[in-house]
Amino acid sequence: MRAIIETLNLEETTDQAHPDVSLIHDDKGWSIALYPGGIATLENLNDRDETAPCFLRNVDSELAYSLWCQLAEGRIEALRQLDWHKP
Repeated sequence: MRAIIETLNLEETTDQAHPDVSLIHDDKGWSIALYPGGIATLENLNDRDETAPCFLRNVDSELAYSLWCQLAEGRIEALRQLDWHKP
């Protein structure tokens, strides 16, 4: 996961049309996408009508890794307690 997250810091990644990387918890449908510039989004792909995507700013590589680890472990409620913002 760390290697994938680090690709966001590469110049050739930021020049791509879709420079994000994401992790999805298959059983629950939750996804965290990471973008260059320190943006992360959290959304439930199975329930888009009920759960609007929200975002965090200033997400560095360590926080991104922590978010993905929590998602992989299914710790959705812990993730949702963070200071996510609605667009």
